[in-house]
Amino acid sequence: MKTMWKSIVRLLALLVSLSFVSPAHAARLHDGERRIVLNGVEHWVRIAGARAGTTPLIIVHGGPGGNVYTYERTIGPQLEKFTTVVYYDQRGSGRSAAPANPSDYTMPTIVADLESLRVALGAERINLLGFSFGGLVAMEYAVRHPERVDRLILQSAPDGDYRRLAAIQTWGFEALATGKQREQIRVLAAQPVDSPMQRMNAVWALADRQAVDRFLFHNQNAAELNRRLWEQSGLSNSGRMAAVVFADENARATPLVDELNRITARTLVLVGRHDRNVGLDMERDLADRIPNATLSILEDSAHFPEMEEPQAYAAAVRAFLKRRSARSKVEPTSAQPQVLAVSMRGIAEQRRYTDQRKGDLAHQSWRMAATGGKRPFSTGKDAAAVQSAPSRSGPPRLKRACPASCRTVRGGPISWR
Repeated sequence: MKTMWKSIVRLLALLVSLSFVSPAHAARLHDGERRIVLNGVEHWVRIAGARAGTTPLIIVHGGPGGNVYTYERTIGPQLEKFTTVVYYDQRGSGRSAAPANPSDYTMPTIVADLESLRVALGAERINLLGFSFGGLVAMEYAVRHPERVDRLILQSAPDGDYRRLAAIQTWGFEALATGKQREQIRVLAAQPVDSPMQRMNAVWALADRQAVDRFLFHNQNAAELNRRLWEQSGLSNSGRMAAVVFADENARATPLVDELNRITARTLVLVGRHDRNVGLDMERDLADRIPNATLSILEDSAHFPEMEEPQAYAAAVRAFLKRRSARSKVEPTSAQPQVLAVSMRGIAEQRRYTDQRKGDLAHQSWRMAATGGKRPFSTGKDAAAVQSAPSRSGPPRLKRACPASCRTVRGGPISWR
C-alpha cells in the first residue's frame, strides 16, 4: 500500500512539474553566442541561463543604436541565475551588422527583427525587458504581437512622444547645469521644439562629460564603471538609427500612447527616483495607460538602476517573473497595489503585509461562520469602530512612490549608450 501511495505522489509531482513547462519555452535553448540572420541582416545573439528552462527573457537595449555589452556584464549574471536570458544587438548596433540601406532603421523594421528572433528561438511566447529606448521597442512589439508576450518589463522607457521627450531632456540638463552652460540651455528651452532630433542633439552638445554622468547616474561610481565598460567594448553608436527613428516623416500615424491599452501582458514599469532622462511623470503615465501594469520606483538610482541598485533591481525582476499569470484588471485591488516603491526592505514589508492579509481574511471567514453568514462588524459599536479605524486597504509604505512634488518632476530623454 505504501509503495502504491509513493508512486501516486511521484506521478503527481511529475504532473505539477510538467504544468510549468509551457509552449513558450518548449524548444530547448542552449547557452552560447551565435549569428542569426533576421530580415536579411546578421544579428549577434547570446543565450545564457538556459538551464533554468524558463520562458526566454529577451533584453532589448537602448540607444537608439546602443548595445547590450554593459548590461550583460553588470546585472546580466544575476538574472541568469533564475531565468533564461537572450541578449541581442539590434541591426546596425553593437556587434550586429548594418543594413545595406542606411535608412532601413524604421520602428516597424526593428520590431519585425524582434519577431523574427522569437521565431528563430522557437518560442511561442516570450518575456521582454526593454531598457531606455529598448522599452519603446518592447512596447511597440507588445502592441503589434500581444499574443506573443507573457511578461513585459519597461525600464526607464520613453512613451514615443519625442517632442515631450526633448523638452524633458532640456529641462533635465538645465536643472544640473551651472553658469554659462545653464544660460545656454535656458535659451534653448525657450525655443519651440520644431525637430525633436535637432533639439536633443543641441542640448547634448552643450553638456560636458561630467554633466552627462550626473544626468544619467545618481551614483558617480556607477557612471565611471559605465564609461570603463563602454571603452572596453570598443563599440560605438553611428547615430543612423536615431536619425531615422526620430525623423518626422517616420512618425506614427496614431501616437503609441493611444494604443498602449492593446497590451495584454502583465507589465512592470521600473524607474529610478532620480531619473532625469525620462522622468517619473512619463513612467507613471505609462503605468496608468497599460491595463495590467505596476510602477516600481527604485530609490537610489537614476536612468540605469541595474547598475546603481543591482540587488534591488534583480529582486524586483525575479519577483515579477515568478508571479502567477495575471487576471485581466484595470483597477488595482487592495491586495495588489498599483504602485510599489521597490527596495529590499520594501519587498520584506510587502511580504509581511500579504501574510497579515491572509490572516485577516481567515479571521473574517471564521467570524462570518460564527455569526451565521453575516459580515463581522455589521452593526452597533463594531460598525462605528470600523468607520473610525485607520484604513488597511493597502500595504505599509515606507516611502511614497511618487510624492506631491513628482507632479513637476523634470526628466530627460533616451540614453545614447
